[in-house]
Amino acid sequence: MKNYEFNSIDSFLQTISNGVSVVYCCTSWSSACHSNYKTMILLTFVYEERAALFQADMARFPDLGEYLAIQSVPTTVIFVDGVEVKRFI
Repeated sequence: MKNYEFNSIDSFLQTISNGVSVVYCCTSWSSACHSNYKTMILLTFVYEERAALFQADMARFPDLGEYLAIQSVPTTVIFVDGVEVKRFI
């Protein structure tokens, strides 16, 4: 899983614009995020050929959390060609 530092909404949208992208929205202080992190690492190995997996720290980039309307962490959002298709809270 790429721990990608999205520095703007535009860079985020460009990153997820092609193919399947899985974005794991979390924070460093959340115990639930730490618990789910191992599962996300496993998914990285299983789906690395079919999807790009990213971790996005909502504390470091709150604008992304607001843009995606993240109301709780962890939240995993799946995009296909830049369009949200599924959300897991």
